[in-house]
Amino acid sequence: MRARGLLGWGVGLLLVACGGSEFGSEGSGGAGGAATGGSSASGGAATGGTSGASGGSGGLAGGAGSGGSMGGAPSGGVSGVGGAPGDASTDSSVDAGPQPIAVVQASAVKLSTSPEAVSKLTLSATPQPGNAIIVGITCISEYGYDGDAGVAGDCVLSNGSVADNQGNTYTRVVQGEPLASSHQKARSYIFIAQNIAAAGSFIISVDPEGPPQVQGIAWGAIEVAGLKAPPSLDAWGLSLVGGTNATTTTATTDLATTQANELAVGVLTMRSDDTNMMITQESGWVSHQVHQNSTSANMNPPGHSMVSKLLTSSGKISHTWTHDMPTRSVAGVIATFKGASTD
Repeated sequence: MRARGLLGWGVGLLLVACGGSEFGSEGSGGAGGAATGGSSASGGAATGGTSGASGGSGGLAGGAGSGGSMGGAPSGGVSGVGGAPGDASTDSSVDAGPQPIAVVQASAVKLSTSPEAVSKLTLSATPQPGNAIIVGITCISEYGYDGDAGVAGDCVLSNGSVADNQGNTYTRVVQGEPLASSHQKARSYIFIAQNIAAAGSFIISVDPEGPPQVQGIAWGAIEVAGLKAPPSLDAWGLSLVGGTNATTTTATTDLATTQANELAVGVLTMRSDDTNMMITQESGWVSHQVHQNSTSANMNPPGHSMVSKLLTSSGKISHTWTHDMPTRSVAGVIATFKGASTD
C-alpha cells in the first residue's frame, strides 16, 4: 500500500509539472503554470515563477491554480492559490497591431524619349492589394514653347497624368521647381496611389500633358506596405535650384513631421550633358532608381534619382545628394508619409 501511495503521488507531481506546457498554449492565464516558469495564472512553474493568484485573460477556466503548491518546488516557485476562470480567448485572437512600414519592391529606372508619348513600366511582382505605390518622376518637355513670346516649354504632370491598368488613382504629392532653358523646362514629381487594387500584371504609365514633341522622362516606382489610411502625406518640401557650380543638392520639408514612424521619399532632377553625373544618395538612405547619363540635354531624360528612408523620430526631414557640377541646373523634392503605427 505504501508503494502504491508513493507511485500515485509521483504521477500527480508529474502531471502538475507538465500541465503548464500543455495548457499554457491556450492563453496567458487560467490553466496551469508553464513548465519553464513565468507568470502563469495557476500555480508555480517547475523552474520557478511567480504563479498568479488570479486567472489571466486567456486560457481555460482555472481550477488548476490549486496545483501550485506542488509545482513550485524544484526552483522555488511561489505556490498559487487558485486561478479565477479565464475568458477562453486564445493567442490567435490577439490583434497584432499595424504592420511596420516596408518597401516591398522597387522597379528598375524607366527611360522614355520622343516620340514615345506615354511611358510605361511593369512591376516585377503583382503588388499586395491594399498597399501603396509611390512614383518618382523626372521630366523635361517643350510643351507650350513659344519662341516669339520668349516662353519656354514645360513638362506638366497633373492628377491623372500617372495611372495603371488596375484603375487605381494617383495623386500628385509635390511638383519641383522648374529647371529652365530657352526651349524646355525640367521638373521633379512625386505621386502616390493608396489602398490599391491589384491582380495579375501591374503596369504603371506616365503621360505628360501635350504632345511629346521634345520630351524625356526618367522615373520609377516603389510598392510600400504599412502606411496610414489615405491621405498618409505628412510633410513635403523643395530644394533651391542649384546652378552650374553646385555639387550638392538638399531638399527639406517645410514643416516637421507629426509622428516618428514615417517613410521619406526624395527625387532629384539634374540637367547635364555628362555621361556620368556622379549622383549619390546620403548615407542611411536607399537608392531605388538612378539615371546618370544624359549625353544630350535636349533629347535624353535629365539625370534622376529616387531615394527613401524609414524614419524613427519626428522633425524637419532633409536629404542631400552629391553630384557632379550640372551643365545647367539641379533641384529636388521630398515628401514624408505616415505609417499606420505611430510608434
